[in-house]
Amino acid sequence: MCSKLKIYIAGPMRNYPDNNYPAFYEAEKFLEGKKVWDIVNPARMDDELYADVSSIDYKEALKRDLDEVFKCDAMYMLRGWESSQGAIVEHALAVYLNLYINYQ
Repeated sequence: MCSKLKIYIAGPMRNYPDNNYPAFYEAEKFLEGKKVWDIVNPARMDDELYADVSSIDYKEALKRDLDEVFKCDAMYMLRGWESSQGAIVEHALAVYLNLYINYQ
């Protein structure tokens, strides 16, 4: 049996209703349907780590997220990622690491 490839979901969060988490969870559900991905969803990580997402330390969250990108084989870019400073950094790292990148 082959192991699953690891994919990171990247996209805009700040200044979106509910931090755009619904889009991240929708993407996660879509990718789960492919049955080849072990999915890294930063919205899920936030939900698991923070009782109140308004208390997120964005510098720490970005560091955590970039550490996860290093462990991935691919990245799934949500619509609007180009307007997100964090997603731009994640995308640049994925390009540098030569990850497979899929755009929504």
